[in-house]
Amino acid sequence: MAVLQEAVDRLDRESFRLTMKVTRGDGQELSDLVGVTDQSRNWRVFTMSVLEDGVKVTTETRQIGQDVYNRFSKDGALVEAREGKTWVYTDVTQHPKGNGLIEMDVRSLLNPVDHIVRAERAGSGSFRGDFDFAAANGLKDGSQDRAVAFEATVDSQGRLTRLTYVREPADHSQGNRAEMTISEFGTKVNVDVPPAAEITRNPLTR
Repeated sequence: MAVLQEAVDRLDRESFRLTMKVTRGDGQELSDLVGVTDQSRNWRVFTMSVLEDGVKVTTETRQIGQDVYNRFSKDGALVEAREGKTWVYTDVTQHPKGNGLIEMDVRSLLNPVDHIVRAERAGSGSFRGDFDFAAANGLKDGSQDRAVAFEATVDSQGRLTRLTYVREPADHSQGNRAEMTISEFGTKVNVDVPPAAEITRNPLTR
């Protein structure tokens, strides 16, 4: 649906606050993302927590253009990267693609809008339908994910402000619910570079 695609494209010219939670069918929180981004300048600060085998793994990301700083922790304890330092610096222009989470790619979180298979209006500024979850996430297998239900909200200026979707239980999966909220448009994004003494360079960069 063109209006939803335009609502996402408008975000490329905005700064805003973004939150996203993914919750398993039994209510267990699987991931939590919160941060602010200035899409036009490519400046952002995000914190993402993911549950891995019962351990809460948190990634802090600070980005200024092509310069990205990441710090990791497990259950609240900082993880040392190299030489006792906790922040990892990456020049993304010198980093091979596909080698771990470096940038916080906000646009990729909105991929569902690029793979809508059915959509309809559900009220003023409200939409619902289905999208191809497998295609949106680059999955080759996943026939049960070809039509995942979504709901979206667009504000009076034509900007996406909310996106939710629900994956139904299938096989051994309990399913999950994802909810993204976009707010505080025009917020000023300040990014602090970590202290030099705490930074090590990503060894995968050229």
